[in-house]
Amino acid sequence: MRDMEFSPGQAVSHREALGLSRSEAARKVGLSRQGLINIEDGESVPSVPTLARMAAAYGREFDEFFTSRVTA
Repeated sequence: MRDMEFSPGQAVSHREALGLSRSEAARKVGLSRQGLINIEDGESVPSVPTLARMAAAYGREFDEFFTSRVTA
């Protein structure tokens, strides 16, 4: 069985690939800078609507923010 889980590292990689600062990305996504920092640092998990806005702002598919792992 495979579980999908949000990957803060993927979120950072997608933002950095666009050359966006955290402040710029937060504005595009509609978050506070601290809110984005909390997500990227793994201190919080974005809601589905927030993740959808991140995907749209970064030009990515929703599932590109997740990693899968095999579970027994």
